[in-house]
Amino acid sequence: MTLTSVDYELLLSAVNFLNSDCCLETLPSRTLNSVFSLIPNEMVAFDGFGTDSNYTGNLWYSPPGTVPDERIQLLANLMHEHPFYRDVIIGRRERTERVTHYVSLEEFHRTELYNEFYKHIGGDSQMCSTLVVSPDLYVACSLHRLMTDFTDREWELMNLFSPHLACTFRNAQFVQRVNEEVNQIQTALTAAKFGVIALDFDLRMQNQNQRAIEILHKYFSLSGELPDEILRYVRHHLETFAGDDFLLTARTVGN
Repeated sequence: MTLTSVDYELLLSAVNFLNSDCCLETLPSRTLNSVFSLIPNEMVAFDGFGTDSNYTGNLWYSPPGTVPDERIQLLANLMHEHPFYRDVIIGRRERTERVTHYVSLEEFHRTELYNEFYKHIGGDSQMCSTLVVSPDLYVACSLHRLMTDFTDREWELMNLFSPHLACTFRNAQFVQRVNEEVNQIQTALTAAKFGVIALDFDLRMQNQNQRAIEILHKYFSLSGELPDEILRYVRHHLETFAGDDFLLTARTVGN
């Protein structure tokens, strides 16, 4: 399937919206809205799976209220019937597939999974992209449509878009971890009774507590940079740490 320039513009627009932010809090709205903007459908759902490939629950979906809470457990109980499950979910593969890659829609509509779950949410046909987010989280992004199947063009668009979805999940988790570490550093700096200065890899001051500010103001002429006297001291010890004589060799303890 050859995509047109209009298709690529649509894809780039969805990618731009997806990456308009990097916060974990906005991840649900960015992922859902970007998929909707790319491919028209009745419902988009993001579901999680654990390391043992067991269904861990719905992460988020749109439109809100489409899936009652009691039906989430029903989906978990019947997930093993899904045409994707054995080939994709258990294998933890990153793929984009339509249900009709495995079975016809007629066969799919005869399953208990369809009649008890997907039939009630407009899921006559389905396309799914699976994302390896972390060693502990495997995510399935599923698109659902009434009556008609997804086209080759739509499959190609989603296939190109899904790596961006996976990257956005990982970026949001990374930013969250960094923010938590920064908050921990800020808490430690505030609680310290002595002066503390946090430096980056280029030895530029990133954070300092109130006691450090008071000492720097008292003994040095501040310009927003680490004073030369302290900078020389830090560099000297960094060179010492990097030297061969810093690491002690193993010794045999005599009797």
